[in-house]
Amino acid sequence: MSSKVLEFPVKKKAAETILARLNAQAENLEEKYVLLDRIHAELHKAEEEADCMESRYNEVMLEYAKLVGTENIPKGLLEYASNVRIDVNAETAEYILTFANEIADAPAQFTLDLFGEDDETER
Repeated sequence: MSSKVLEFPVKKKAAETILARLNAQAENLEEKYVLLDRIHAELHKAEEEADCMESRYNEVMLEYAKLVGTENIPKGLLEYASNVRIDVNAETAEYILTFANEIADAPAQFTLDLFGEDDETER
């Protein structure tokens, strides 16, 4: 009489378990990629909206400066203006506020960080 040894399907069962994990992980990754795509699109839209808002803000700021003079603009409002350069004359310690289409076009002397450190830095 000969006895037959039955092999348990260990390898097959392990492969099925791993395949099930891979399928679940792939599904989770797909959901995450969809979420990332949506967030990226929303971020891009928000950046475009902020650019438009900033342009309008700059226009209104320039209009306000013409009416009241640059010396009368509350400095907290200047933080949001991207077309303004604030310099200080090193000899007279006078602030120079310059509006420009491109900040690179504005003359530079010494820039003073009004919203942070008081250290002057040459530009």
